Amino acid sequence: MDSDDDGWMNIDEINRGTHPADPMSNPSMDDNEPPKVSITSPANGAELTDKIVKIQGTASDNKMLEAVEIEVTGFPLRKVTVSNGIWQSNYEFSRGGNFEITVTAKDRVGNSSTAESAFTVIFDDEDPPRIDFVFPQQGATIDSFPVLFKGRASDVANSVELVEYSLDSGETWKEAKGTNNWQFAVPIAPVGRNEFWVRATDTVGNVSRPFVLVINIEMKELEIPTITYPIDEMIVDSSTLTVSGTFARPASFVEVKIDDESWVRATTDGYLWHKELSNYDEGEHTLTARAVDIYNRPSDSHSISFTFVPRDSTPPEVFFKTPSENSSFEIGYVEFSGDASDDSGIAFVEYQVGNSSWEKAVGKEEWSFRQNLGEPGISSVFVRATDAYGNTSEAVELKVIILDPLEFVFEEADSDELKNGKLVLEVSWNRELDSDPQVILSGVTNGFETENLDDKKMIIRADLGAGQTDILVYGFLNGRVEKSTSVKYQAVVSLTIGSDIMVVGRNIVKIPEPALIVDGRLYIPFRSMGEAFGAKVSWDADTKTAKYQLGDYSYEMTLNSSTAKVNGGAIEMSNVPLIIRDRMMIPVRAVSEVLGAEVDYDAETRTATITL
Repeated sequence: MDSDDDGWMNIDEINRGTHPADPMSNPSMDDNEPPKVSITSPANGAELTDKIVKIQGTASDNKMLEAVEIEVTGFPLRKVTVSNGIWQSNYEFSRGGNFEITVTAKDRVGNSSTAESAFTVIFDDEDPPRIDFVFPQQGATIDSFPVLFKGRASDVANSVELVEYSLDSGETWKEAKGTNNWQFAVPIAPVGRNEFWVRATDTVGNVSRPFVLVINIEMKELEIPTITYPIDEMIVDSSTLTVSGTFARPASFVEVKIDDESWVRATTDGYLWHKELSNYDEGEHTLTARAVDIYNRPSDSHSISFTFVPRDSTPPEVFFKTPSENSSFEIGYVEFSGDASDDSGIAFVEYQVGNSSWEKAVGKEEWSFRQNLGEPGISSVFVRATDAYGNTSEAVELKVIILDPLEFVFEEADSDELKNGKLVLEVSWNRELDSDPQVILSGVTNGFETENLDDKKMIIRADLGAGQTDILVYGFLNGRVEKSTSVKYQAVVSLTIGSDIMVVGRNIVKIPEPALIVDGRLYIPFRSMGEAFGAKVSWDADTKTAKYQLGDYSYEMTLNSSTAKVNGGAIEMSNVPLIIRDRMMIPVRAVSEVLGAEVDYDAETRTATITL
């Protein structure tokens, strides 16, 4: 028995040392040698006349042969058995012809080998093959090429061995592709009635009569191609011109020419054509295009005219009109203008300041631009023009001078004079002015005077008070205020309780009544404080009212009244003025509340510092 159904008897597996119950363990598992197979009959290349042919051969394997398969041309695959190393099979042929045999032997583990042979079956036959046309049909009309002709060929007794066709009524023949089903392509044929001959030859040499297919060739009229560039009556400026356009099928290509020159073939891409033409003379020309099909039939032509005017290679001329060279300007915007000219016309004008990028000016033949020149010194401004043909002129340079801004320089004020409340200040400037500089002093000052030392220097003298003094100096340049500069001088007043010394700025002033404490409040002499501030001090005995006049401001305080007035407006004070030893004394807080001064008090030194 075969216990594991692997094709090996148990006793054989035991004898060979494999496992009879494991299909994966059998004597063939280590088999790498393919079977041997051969075809013994019919002999290779034999010519047979019998309808029934016995095909026979041998097959063997070193271990176990599985199957033998036979393939014969025109017949389905057959599996045959092998007996004593011999296999065979009979085939019945209804028609002669050339046949091929392929025999494959396989063993149990998949090794295989193949044998091949060929033979010919020839029957008595005097009838030639027959031709049938499939496409095109007899009498058809064709309007485009190439045409693929198709058909069939058959023979009663034998096979068709060759199909041929003729395009010249049998004078010459060409082999078609295929036999039973054949085809051939005709790329071109003349317009009108055409005959196409086809014949076939069978395996015994019978040649059929020519079978004739008649068709009519009627080609469509060719459309006239278009010329899309150049357009009619266009002026061109180059002696080389790429002309282009469109065309339609069945045209194969386009030809072009200029004037009466020879036709030249254009390059086509889909339904577009183009051609580079050159070496034509200056003046008017005619460009003509026509389409051509595969029969070399030309279409009607399409013509346009163009005029060749040689390209201008001369750059434009450009120059500045305003401003003139080395003109002087204040920092700010400067207007530039000029002209440009060229026979072909100006396309644009550009300007450049220093190494900056080029920018477009306004206008062409007459141009202008406005540029902000913000750095003192010599500025180089360039301008160039480009004509309609792209010729660009050399850059034209114009230099302008940007003046330094007007500046006033204040020297250090005389420190010794400042100690005495006097301001002696030297001021200089760097530009010649339209008139003398203007000086404005505001604050606690009792007037000032100026003295010109030269065209660019003066001295300011003023009596300063204890508060802040603003000094503004400005000059007129080119009819307008070009520069104004201010400085500030600020002095403070310091009083110590019980001391008859008052410090005004850096000056020590003796006062008739020292500062003192009344009911926990610090009081200071009214007149001494006002004089320290540079105010005009007055006393109205009838109303018991003391008054400061500081510039446009008036300050009034009335004895034993908590209401003070500033320019007539009432302000409430937290304490009232008093008479102490025949002196009007005011609380130091009133200086802050009424005059708007800053008051600081140092308890350790018992010193009040007042800044107006």
